[in-house]
Amino acid sequence: MRPVRVDFARPSRWPGRWIVALGVVIGLVSCWQGELAWRAWHRLAESRERTLILQTALDAAVGRLRRAEASASAPAYARDALAIARTSSFDVGGALRSVEAAQMAGAKTVSIDIDAESRTVSIDLEVAHADMATAYVEALNAGDDRRPWTLSRLQAQGGGALAAIRGEFP
Repeated sequence: MRPVRVDFARPSRWPGRWIVALGVVIGLVSCWQGELAWRAWHRLAESRERTLILQTALDAAVGRLRRAEASASAPAYARDALAIARTSSFDVGGALRSVEAAQMAGAKTVSIDIDAESRTVSIDLEVAHADMATAYVEALNAGDDRRPWTLSRLQAQGGGALAAIRGEFP
């Protein structure tokens, strides 16, 4: 037997070189992305620091403003003048005229409470029977389209009843 000489082809070096080159490219891209991420993180940290400084300054300014508002109150004479202006703008005479005009037999006015601050008038009545209270409210509202008077409470006792009427005026 004779030996057979076979010349096998040597493996190419190109696949190894391509793999190395690809690894180098991937490494360079990774470094570049890492640098971009680091810069973005650094900018974010600076932004958070500036935000914290501005928030602290804003909180201090709001605190100073609230302290200034708390210390600056209206003088007592201004509050009294406002109460007098509200009282004088309330038409007490008109409310009392409607009470006088609504007088009827069987209804006795017990008390009249005038609150100029809230612009209300409360009337307590003793009436002979419950229907009389409704008729009295109708007489108070006669000629007024707004109907400011309302029956707020009716309490029957014995032979008569107690009625509470409330008038709200704008």
